Amino acid sequence: MDYMELVKTVVTSAIFIGAITWLARTYVQTSFSKDLERHKSDLEQELFKFKTKYQSLHTSRADVIEKIFQYLVKTEKYFRHVVDPIQDRCKKNPQEKEEELVNLLIEFRNFYDKNELYFPKETAKKMDLMFKTIWEIWGDWSLLKEYRLSKDTTSEQVKLWIETWNKVKNEIPAIKLEIMSEFRNLIGVE
Repeated sequence: MDYMELVKTVVTSAIFIGAITWLARTYVQTSFSKDLERHKSDLEQELFKFKTKYQSLHTSRADVIEKIFQYLVKTEKYFRHVVDPIQDRCKKNPQEKEEELVNLLIEFRNFYDKNELYFPKETAKKMDLMFKTIWEIWGDWSLLKEYRLSKDTTSEQVKLWIETWNKVKNEIPAIKLEIMSEFRNLIGVE
């Protein structure tokens, strides 16, 4: 074998190996590129689905929070009308106001129970405290009913009425303020 044939064989082999290497590398890169693009496309689709689902959930949660806050405001307002020691501020008779309040409380509780899953445990605990306070105040008020209908009201009964009024005036707004703060955090306002 002479020197030229050796060079020719080495060069031919090198070109052949280089070509095969280049082809293999190009194939791998193309294949990898296609896989990467497909994976990227899949991730973008998943991201779109997640954003859509999250946005929908956030919108639903915001709607529920809005409605519950409206119930809170309305409940506080109705309680003030019902328990207010100066009873002639509202044109409705006391029994009619009480019936409206009870219906509102039941409607409020039912709506909350159906939507409680939208809230973290801490917010749910505050809502439970609100309902507990509301029903305790209602229980106190119901005990006063006989006395309120009587013309012979004692100073002890008046004192109990004032205590109930103070609970409506102080406890409900304080809890409502805590819940409002929680709601603001949940919808990203604060």
